Amino acid sequence: MWKFNKVIGDFEWTPYENPKKLLSPDVHKMNKNEGKLLRRLMAETGMNEEEVRSIKKYRKQLSDAQDRGETPLTLNEMASKSYKELCALVSRESGLPPWHPKFTRTLSKKIESQGGMSAWRLR
Repeated sequence: MWKFNKVIGDFEWTPYENPKKLLSPDVHKMNKNEGKLLRRLMAETGMNEEEVRSIKKYRKQLSDAQDRGETPLTLNEMASKSYKELCALVSRESGLPPWHPKFTRTLSKKIESQGGMSAWRLR
């Protein structure tokens, strides 16, 4: 991720940190479905999170919600995600920001070296 550094007066590349990795191992980060269900259960029962998790019936429901996870990405979302990852990779390798004219040439060369646009979309 490119961020503006006020000290040097220019943009610099800073790697994206996964929020789950920043938490200590004993802290549980809920996914969307689990969080929704927990808030609903807390509202219905009037208990706090620890009390809800201590009851086996609710623990099972929360476990099932956690296993369901997020909805899978569509083909367009997967293509968009892999394109962004490829842009980040080229940006890191070349040291150029995405709006630089040489960046687009480098990116198109990278796509062609991987088999062109049609092969790249199906990854």
